[in-house]
Amino acid sequence: MRRGILAGMVLLAMCGIVWAQEEAAPAPAEAVASGPGIDNLFIEAGGGVMMPDGEDPTPLGYVAANFGYPVLDQYGLGGQVGAKLTARNEDPDFLLSAGMLQRGVDLGSTNGAWSMQLMYQRTWEQADLFIVKPTLGVDIDKSNYLALTGVWGLNDRTVGPGGSITQQPTDQALLMWGSMWDDVVTTEIGAGYEFQDVDSMLIAAHAGYQLSNVTNVNFTGVMDFEGNYCYGVSFGFDLGGNRRNATLNNITKRDANDYTPFPLGSLPVMFYETITCPTEEIIIPEE
Repeated sequence: MRRGILAGMVLLAMCGIVWAQEEAAPAPAEAVASGPGIDNLFIEAGGGVMMPDGEDPTPLGYVAANFGYPVLDQYGLGGQVGAKLTARNEDPDFLLSAGMLQRGVDLGSTNGAWSMQLMYQRTWEQADLFIVKPTLGVDIDKSNYLALTGVWGLNDRTVGPGGSITQQPTDQALLMWGSMWDDVVTTEIGAGYEFQDVDSMLIAAHAGYQLSNVTNVNFTGVMDFEGNYCYGVSFGFDLGGNRRNATLNNITKRDANDYTPFPLGSLPVMFYETITCPTEEIIIPEE
């Protein structure tokens, strides 16, 4: 029921953006995008510590690639694909993502942006999980924006010896306030909620610092009120050299032809929970 309500809210909001865009009747954007070259390719590498629901705290290290590209350039409609490999526990986590995005959506007095990603995650317990991650954003002014993002799972998997472990995505909704302090520092802070067995408030913070036209450093963190958390630091690389940061939602100051991909959600989102079921003692009768 909660997943259906969340999905309905996202679809209604997207329909509202499309309607507002049609009402504004903007002229098709000029073809000024850089095209599908490396200008929209972003690389990220980082590390931290993570404790999703049902697990012990573990250190992690990861590398990720995120790529945006035009689909219907005259309307500013683009796509994005990404991948992330995380080393933690005995086996790595692997994440693949594909989706659509649009920035610089004319809403009359302001601009908006949206994305919809479908994700596949292979967890360290060898569970295959599928996740939908929508994002809706709107400018507040030239330096501030709001971004509503969420994740909801499409399945769960029982793994481990004798089916002793079940892993499932943790449905979440998170509202972030983003601020661009200058051309160097951008922050996002927000709060939300984790559903299912967790049922807890969620708070998150993210700060990005631009080291050069190509390189940025990022500090991210999230925690809920059940003792689960994820903190990390990462270095990002904008191969186009345009001082962009693909670890942030970056709603403000974006043109319709900007195909900077939305974050993969590697950090700070805790994607899944692990439920360990007690194994029953098997008694073999004596002959």
